[in-house]
Amino acid sequence: MSRWQLPIIALVMFASAEALACSGPGAMEAIEAAERRGWIMFAITAGIVGLAAGLALRRRRIGTAISMLPVLLIHPAMWFGARHGDCGHLLRDASSLYLVIAPIACAALYRLGVVRARRAADPGRV
Repeated sequence: MSRWQLPIIALVMFASAEALACSGPGAMEAIEAAERRGWIMFAITAGIVGLAAGLALRRRRIGTAISMLPVLLIHPAMWFGARHGDCGHLLRDASSLYLVIAPIACAALYRLGVVRARRAADPGRV
């Protein structure tokens, strides 16, 4: 074990205040509710990314619009499952967090596209 593994393991073990498990009556309803919420947040995120990509396409920035596609494809609803032990709490929480992160990422990508277009139009300007 390296000298960094033990502090990281300790941090992970003590950082969470509770351990979540999912079984018993009502577990399936909780799992389905978490999955439903994750997909709803995916749809909202898809709308945000679609609006941002549409704005980029309207300004004829096809590369910028295409660069926003991975923002949608790495959404937690695409990768996290709700049926693995915690009743979908991780999926629900990660989707909520991603709903905040995705617009920021789209704005940053849009701005990067604007900067690149300006630099391409005026190569002498830094």
